[in-house]
Formats: sequence, structure tokens, C-alpha cells
Amino acid sequence: MIDMAERKRISEVLKMADKEKTVISGFIRNIRNKGKNLKFIIVNDGSGETQVTCLRNIMNERIDDLNGISINSVLIFSGTVQKTELSNLGTEILCEDFDVLSVSEAGLPIDSSDKIESSLEKRLNWRFLDLRNEKKKIIFKIYSDFLKYSRTFFDSNNLTEIISSKIMGSASEGGSEVFTIDYFDRKAYLSQSPQFYKQMAISSGFEGVFEIGPAFRAEPSFTSRHTTEFTSLDIEIAYISSEEDIMKFEEKWLQYALKNIKEKYGEIIKELYNIEITVPEIPFPRINMKKAHEIAAEAGIILNENQDLNSDGEKALGEYVKKEFGNDFVFLTDFPAAVRPFYHMRPEDKSKTKSFDLIYKGVEITTGAQREHRYDILMKQIEEKGINPETLNEYTNYFRFGCPPHGGFGMSPARLVTMLLNLENIREATMVPRDVKRLEP
Repeated sequence: MIDMAERKRISEVLKMADKEKTVISGFIRNIRNKGKNLKFIIVNDGSGETQVTCLRNIMNERIDDLNGISINSVLIFSGTVQKTELSNLGTEILCEDFDVLSVSEAGLPIDSSDKIESSLEKRLNWRFLDLRNEKKKIIFKIYSDFLKYSRTFFDSNNLTEIISSKIMGSASEGGSEVFTIDYFDRKAYLSQSPQFYKQMAISSGFEGVFEIGPAFRAEPSFTSRHTTEFTSLDIEIAYISSEEDIMKFEEKWLQYALKNIKEKYGEIIKELYNIEITVPEIPFPRINMKKAHEIAAEAGIILNENQDLNSDGEKALGEYVKKEFGNDFVFLTDFPAAVRPFYHMRPEDKSKTKSFDLIYKGVEITTGAQREHRYDILMKQIEEKGINPETLNEYTNYFRFGCPPHGGFGMSPARLVTMLLNLENIREATMVPRDVKRLEP
């Protein structure tokens, strides 16, 4: 048996010198038989792809044991690196021995290549096969590194990562779109957001915090932008002067993360998706709600005075900003208090809030604000929203004993990646999506 401990990743093997000994293992993507004495086998291990060349004058009768091996089986090969112009990658492995680790059934239920495009629903039913396609797999490599670069940036800005409970005794934002669960002898709810716990951390004395974790919204939505379970990336920062401090933090973070994404994945994204990744200039444009309504009206979208932008309005705003500023990002500001939660701070004009949305390529990806940290004013805003203050005692206690001014935002990384790669549906950027109808796999 070939020792798996000797295995090298294919991406490393492609950089090895001619004549070096190596061991690789992976899925068989293709086999070409050139008579009885020569076989070309394409192997992929997730890090890369290479050709294994099997010659009878090296392998003797062992080459015959490769007959009947099906595509998608997993094999391990030992052999010698050979630099050659005959391979597109410039490198092949001259096989000396192999072992079969796993045999695949012949004929897949979906085509994991791009030759035949199966429906999204069918591909999601067979997600593990769907993700063998490099174009699909790269989505989650980009997603993973986006989170890695984000954590690096947050750490450099003195933010502490927290992990909050996803089981709550009351709805986390007072809304109706919550999942109710049985919790021993009472009812509990799945968290819609870590909002209250982020603010609890600030009240505890943390300078700034972030969380990357699951959130749940019982939205009966069938749009391409929503799932019932999603990963939420949330930030909260203390000692701010206004919501502008939060917007500045966010644009610097996104510029940093996207710069690193472009450096690592720019070429492969262009090859697979025909997209040129653009690192945004900062500061991002700022447009208030009044101006946004005017832009929407010019596009034939008429909204009520205190109405938030709908999806068509966001699209019109994104097109306007791209044309006028050459930027894919824009902060939408001055939201009416009527459409914002009770905990958003209000300026002198009490009909507005010190909050914002971040629009990316015509789609909202972030909601943020300066929070109301003054207990007496917070209680008044709770009452104005028609909420019973007693149902929020746990939350309002955070502000009874002193709390610094603070603010933050929440976003879905999956939605950002969806827009970055111009994917048609957020479920493409969700490893195992959950929606109104989907509970498997």
C-alpha cells in the first residue's frame, strides 16, 4: 500500500522540479486509453488538477488493473514528476504504482461539469456532486478567504470575536418572523440576529466586537436573495461620534478584503466567471433617502415619502451611482424612523434615524446605525413603537448602569459573494441552503 503520509497536494506538485518522486491522490476526472500500453488519467484533489501518465514499460502488468476504473473513483498514485510541453499544465506524473481508495458507481445523477447544466434544485439535491465542479467550489473558497481577511482586519482594529446564543427567550428584534421551538416546559425562539448580545458586550466594556454565525428568519420568501437560515457577520464598535464612523470602518474593511480577494482569485474569477474584480475606491458615495427617492422617481419608481427603497429602487440607485461615481458601492442614509427599529439613534429631526444601508451593485447588503445608548430616550422610543417595555427588560438593563456611544452593522457574506460573482441566486453561495421548502440535504 502507498503511504498516504507521503501525499503532496497537486498544487504543490505542479511547482516541483523534474524527476522528483511524489505521491498524489484525488478524484479521477477523465481516462483516455491509448491502446493497451498507455493511459492518460486526469486527477483532481481540490487544490488542483494534473495528468497521470501510465506506461506498460514502467508499470508492467499493473497497468491492466486500471481497466474498468470508473470516473469519480478516488485513487492514490506514486511516481515521478515530468516536465513536458505536451501537458497544458507543463507537468505530468509518470505512474509507478497506485491503489484504489474508493470506487464510484458509473453514471452520476447530475453532470458536475459545465457541459450539461442541471437545474439549481436538482444540483442542490446532489450538492456534494455539484461542488466537485471547480466553478462551484471556488465560490466557497472565496467565501472562506473573505471571512479570513475580515477576521484579520477586525483583529487589527481591536475587535473581539464573540459567540452568542442562538436560542432566546424572546424574539431578538421584536419581529414576527421568528422560528419558535420547544424548550423543555416553555417556548423559545431561534435568534434572528446577535444585535442585543453585541450591545450587551459593549455595555460590558468591550471596545468593539464582531460575530460570524448563523441567524434564522421565518420569512415565507421565494426570492433569489433570501434563505431562512443564513450566516450573519455583525460588528459593534464603542466610542463613536456618529454613524459616519461606522461607515468609514466598513468601507475600509471591504476595500481591504476585496483587494486580497482580487490578488488571490482575480485571474481564476476572470477565467471561470468572465468578471474583472474591482477594488472599490473610498470613500464610498453617500446618498440620503430624499435624493434616492428622486433617483427612483426618474426611473419611473414612485415611492411614498417614508417608504424604504424596494428592490427596483435599489437597482436604480446602484445604476445611478455606477454612472455618476464609477463605484459599485453606495451608502444610503437618513432612513425614516418609521421603517427602522426602536434602538436606532435619531438626530435632531426625530422623524429620521442615524442609520444607513450599504448598496452593492444595486442590492442592499448591510444595515447599520448608531444605537441609542441613553436609557431614558431608548425607553421613549420603545413606547413610540408600541412595544411593551417589560418584554425588553433584559435588553434595556444593559443601559441602566452606563454605556458608551456605539454603533454597528450586520450583513450576509453570502449575499456579498453572490453579488461579487454575479450569481443568480444566493443559494449558489450557501453551502447547504434552507428555504421555505428545503430541509435536505
